[in-house]
Order: sequence, then C-alpha cells, then structure tokens
Amino acid sequence: GLEGAIAETNKNLRNLTRFAVRYYENLKKKYGKGRNPRTEVTEFARVDRTQVVAATETLYVDEKNGFAGWGLRKEKAIEKCSRLDDIIAISQDAKMRVVRISDKAFVGKRPVHVAVFRKEEDKIYSMIYRDGRDGAVLAKRFRVGGVTRDKIYELGKGTPGTRVFYLAVHDVEEESAENTVLIHLRPALRLRNLSRLFQFGEISVKGRGAKGNIITKHAVDRVVKAPRE
Repeated sequence: GLEGAIAETNKNLRNLTRFAVRYYENLKKKYGKGRNPRTEVTEFARVDRTQVVAATETLYVDEKNGFAGWGLRKEKAIEKCSRLDDIIAISQDAKMRVVRISDKAFVGKRPVHVAVFRKEEDKIYSMIYRDGRDGAVLAKRFRVGGVTRDKIYELGKGTPGTRVFYLAVHDVEEESAENTVLIHLRPALRLRNLSRLFQFGEISVKGRGAKGNIITKHAVDRVVKAPRE
C-alpha cells in the first residue's frame, strides 16, 4: 500500500548510491544486450553561420579618412558582404587588422587594402614597403594565418614613417610568383638606371611576421604593376 511505498522510498533515499547503481543495472538488463536501439545516430557537419547568411549588403571604404562599412554608400564600393562578416584592412603604414563589419568601422589611416576576411581562403599577399622614412625598401610574400579580431599586426618592422608602396592579393601561390612590378627610383647622383623590374617569385612565401627581403637601399618614388610584353 501507500505506507509501504513511502517506507521503500525512504529506504532508497538513505542508500541513494546503492539504489542508483541497482536502478541502472536493471535498465541494462532490460534494454541492453540483444536490444536494437530505436534511435538513429547521425553525424552533423559544422556549419559556419557566415556561410549561410546572404550577402545582401555592400562593403564600402572611405580611403581618405580610414573607415569601411556597409553604411558608407557615397564612398568606394569594394564587394558584397553580410552583416556577420569580418573586414581585413592593411594601412599605408604597414599595419594590418581584422574587425567586425558594421555600418562604419575604423580600419586605419590611408588603407591600401580593404576586403571581406574569409579565414578559410588561403590567399597570398605580396607587399613592397619602405622601412621608416629613409630606410631600405623590402619585399615580402606572406599568408595572413590566424588572427585575433581588433588586434593590430605589424607587417613591417614598426619603424615610424614606414610606407607601403605596393600590395597585391592572389588566390594561388603561382599567380603571386608570376606577379612582376616596376620600381621607379628617385633621381640621385651617379644613379643611371632609375627603374628596375622585380618579380615576386624571387622570394619565398612566409608568415605575416616575416620582415621581407631588401630589394634596394635607394629612395623609391613609386612601384607599379609592370606592363605585359
């Protein structure tokens, strides 16, 4: 009866561990070996939410003031984006950052590259920069790798006055290696040849922290894409 059930419950509560073990042993006998499960185990692939959100916005960049976002409709259009995307930006002083996209986000003074950052894409970045105001001019090829959002990364040596002369992004390493530029030097005494060709295939692809290879110690005026022959 009811009193017997209450007494049995009180007994089980006083010996809770023993009761729990006995309970699960009975479950195993009843539903264990020889019993086919009625549930189906299915693998679920992880889905990146940014891959299923439609790219209904457009990323714009204000190159003069260093802002980017979907709300800057009067500025330069870059590409389609969603509101869950991140932005990668490299500024003229060789600083790189990845920030959450918004209607208007600061991406660094005088950005030379702004794009939607897709971490699964293994892009190759090719860059020529001057170390400081009067230093050597270096070239580097690199992959971005893993990043922390809103952290500023130095792509050069961090010397004040550093300036990026050229930056290109390629999907595959072969295209990057074939990329050739024309380096124009500033006129100087005893300097006869004021321009030279440089092909990025001359240097290896490294991590973003690599400082690059010196290509000239002369003052550079500008670097442009070499015309095709």
